[in-house]
Amino acid sequence: MAYANPSQSPNGSVFLLFGRDNGRDAWYIIRAHKIKEPIVRNFHKTVESYNLNKLGTVLETGWGKEPPEDLKKKYMH
Repeated sequence: MAYANPSQSPNGSVFLLFGRDNGRDAWYIIRAHKIKEPIVRNFHKTVESYNLNKLGTVLETGWGKEPPEDLKKKYMH
């Protein structure tokens, strides 16, 4: 799994990650533990594969290049 540059919510603790899982585009919305936020911000530079549960709480996941707009609004605004 490879990750692209994450998006961060205005409050700073929720991140939208993009990657590929088993050759398919995937996205993940996670609430990171405060101490792990720097790791998440730099995923696209340093991480090929990672257990996201070690970073915090996985809130939503799905297949495709982008999550549905309602989920983006719910978590990222």
